Amino acid sequence: MAKGAQKKKGMKPGGERVKLIVCILLACACVALFLIFGRPDRALPSSAVAAPTPLPAPTAVPKGVTMKRFIDALRGGGMSCEIGEVRILGDNAFAYPLRLPDGRGEALLELKTDSLGRVIESALELAYIYAGEPDESYSEPVADAIRAEYRKREKGDCALIRAYLESICELLSEDCKISTIDGKKLLDSIESAYYSRKTYDKKAGSARFYCETEDDEKAEFNFTFRLIASFDYSKS
Repeated sequence: MAKGAQKKKGMKPGGERVKLIVCILLACACVALFLIFGRPDRALPSSAVAAPTPLPAPTAVPKGVTMKRFIDALRGGGMSCEIGEVRILGDNAFAYPLRLPDGRGEALLELKTDSLGRVIESALELAYIYAGEPDESYSEPVADAIRAEYRKREKGDCALIRAYLESICELLSEDCKISTIDGKKLLDSIESAYYSRKTYDKKAGSARFYCETEDDEKAEFNFTFRLIASFDYSKS
């Protein structure tokens, strides 16, 4: 019996060693798992890293001016008239009646816009009566009064035309590349064309300016001065 008991006692150290080895292996496995999955700076698979979303490219602001901005510039540009309420003509065309001081004639402003609402054409019309310079059949006081009315109308119309052109050139100088020199030449040439009632056609940058004086065949002594400015934003 003593020998059998001794044999059983001799087997315990082996069992303890097995348990110890198992515990060591488990501990090593835990350390390995922590090293693999528990490190905060471990590299993630490339598929798990979200690619940064590219920022959208900035959209270029189209050149040109809207009708509201155009009219606001004319109203603030010193034109000696009152711009009335807009009338819709159709096909992106609009008309503004102009009330001139002293009742010196009728005036109209017509605008055309493109699909983006930008003004691409502006036409100023000034109607007036001119029966020629008084001849010797008129008395001197009457002739002087007639000339004074002519000069008053011409001075007022030219001041309005200049303010109109200056506003346009300033407003569209960058979009249509209208230089200061071109603007000055336009003012002088168009004023001269108004007095002489001749046609004038000139490009400045990507803008074009045309003026003419039309004789109303149905109403004698009635004339209409028309100044048209058109703008091509694609060429500037």
